Amino acid sequence: MKTIGLSFLRSANRTTLWLILTAAVLWGWVLPQIPLAYDLEFATADSLVRLDPAPHPTGVQVLLFKGQDPLTDRILFSRRVEQILAGGARGVILNLPEDFDTPLKPRGRLSFALPRACFTALETDLDCPLRQVVARHHKQLILITRASSGPQPRRVQTYNHFQSLTEDGERYRYSLEEVLAVQGIAVDGDGIVRRLRPSALYTDIYNSGPWVLQPAAVLAAAKWGHVDAPAPLPNLRLAPAGTVAVHAADAHCPTQGSCTGVRDKIVILGPPSLPIPTIFGEMDPLEVQAQMFAAVLHRDFYGQPGPFLTGGIVVVISVLWLLLLQGFVREDRPIPPAWQWLLVGGGGAILWLGVALLGLWATSVLLPTFVVLGALLTTTALDYGQEVYLRARQTLLNQQQELEQLRRAERQAILNQARKLLYRVATDIHDQELQQLKLVMDDLECYVLSPKPQAIDHVLDQLQDIGRGIRDELSNIRTLAEKLEITPQLKQGLHQGIRAQLEEARAKGDLVVRLETDLEPLAEPLDQSQWLDAREDIFRFFREALTNALRHSQPPRGTSTYLKVMLKRNGNGGLLVVENDGAAHVQTFGDRNPGYGTKAMNTISSSLPQGYWKRELLAGGRVKVTLGWDMQSGDEKS
Repeated sequence: MKTIGLSFLRSANRTTLWLILTAAVLWGWVLPQIPLAYDLEFATADSLVRLDPAPHPTGVQVLLFKGQDPLTDRILFSRRVEQILAGGARGVILNLPEDFDTPLKPRGRLSFALPRACFTALETDLDCPLRQVVARHHKQLILITRASSGPQPRRVQTYNHFQSLTEDGERYRYSLEEVLAVQGIAVDGDGIVRRLRPSALYTDIYNSGPWVLQPAAVLAAAKWGHVDAPAPLPNLRLAPAGTVAVHAADAHCPTQGSCTGVRDKIVILGPPSLPIPTIFGEMDPLEVQAQMFAAVLHRDFYGQPGPFLTGGIVVVISVLWLLLLQGFVREDRPIPPAWQWLLVGGGGAILWLGVALLGLWATSVLLPTFVVLGALLTTTALDYGQEVYLRARQTLLNQQQELEQLRRAERQAILNQARKLLYRVATDIHDQELQQLKLVMDDLECYVLSPKPQAIDHVLDQLQDIGRGIRDELSNIRTLAEKLEITPQLKQGLHQGIRAQLEEARAKGDLVVRLETDLEPLAEPLDQSQWLDAREDIFRFFREALTNALRHSQPPRGTSTYLKVMLKRNGNGGLLVVENDGAAHVQTFGDRNPGYGTKAMNTISSSLPQGYWKRELLAGGRVKVTLGWDMQSGDEKS
């Protein structure tokens, strides 16, 4: 039982392991630094986070302040704050409208219901009401300021016209860091809000300070929930848009009296503004503040491994995944190996997504997803590519070995043919020329004993005949030696060689009668020289039989109307049959005085494993020539 891919553990294939480790290092440490891969990692992580949203935030209320008149908005805003606190709110986070950034003191005494301290002889101080509210309730209020971009310390609007200062106007009556906060919403490279910015140093436009200002959600959780946020701030778990309803402040706060539905809650009050993108789509900034405050208050956030740990995770998982591939993908399974790799790769991706989601649920740690999935698929692809390469190389080696075995078998077959040829020529010389030479020697002895002039002429004539016969045999040897090779037509099989010979005879016009063939491919041991040699002999026998049939049976010499050639395997043996219905050539073959063709057929059949041949006269003047041999014996000899 072979395990596919296990060969990488051998020293000859350690390159594949190094490739996989290199790919893991790239996926774990290098690629995450590329913006595209960075965004894809966030996108994959967001898909998992959406499956595990934060629960519905409790203890927080969002009220939307809609201003109408710049002269009265500050008075109305301060009145809403007092109504909220009078309704029993634990605290209020104030998102001041942009036109509140500058003091507003119109000249003259306006007819507004303001405290006497808000009027002077020359002007009306419209910032006074909110400033008095902040002075009285600064422990229950947080003012969100807008910060400039750039290096630290950044500049912020401290809203001094709403702060309670000492009589000399140089100091605050409370710690500014306990009242003033930044929105602190961080936008990642892909434009999505997932987390808060850390606390940082800020100064005002006059370079006063610096102060360490915290995000509003962090300051509110510490101020009213006595919960300290971790540092650095991890990603916060948010809920889908609309989870925290944004209500109009006018609906909860009547003209007279306190606001309803705010008791024991943290209220976020602010004007309308453009939505900001989150993983759940665009969301109102006030709702984002509410969800982030709830996440910090309940410590509902998820962490992510750092770059170094991420790279280590990817490397370890890649190696473990490679070992799993070696143990799972096997040749003896009913599923093709390519499908096994595909199933394992897809299953691994789904499995890791499940592990990441389970880790998020159980430990609030979001494991790397995109980089691990990429490493898993890369490992699977490299392992599959390595196996394809090894298989292709092994196939090429096997083909080369088969070709080399075939060449050796062909060379051996040619040697066998040469051996048979030399043996046959030596036998012919021995049986003919040498026998004649013996008779000449006897005649010479007689001539020595009784010299006769005419006898010497007869001896000379005999010696010339002997020399001519030996020269003919040697010439035949040279001619046949030049042709010693494996017949090209037989390289595709004996049946193809016979079919090609018949087609050639038909094309030349030698075969004019109807042809019937039944040629069955034989299971030929092509790497065995004995079979290649025997196949040449069988093909030579067929050509001899075919030549006899064409020369002596076809019109005008014979009366043949068809020629039938059959090749098939008969049990453990092979059978070649050449049949026609013209018997004129039968008289040319005789057992008492066989010709050259019959001698060749006898020689060929005797050289085959358990070879035999016979010629049969059938009814209707049909002649059937059969050659048989044993295939199994040929295999065993090899």
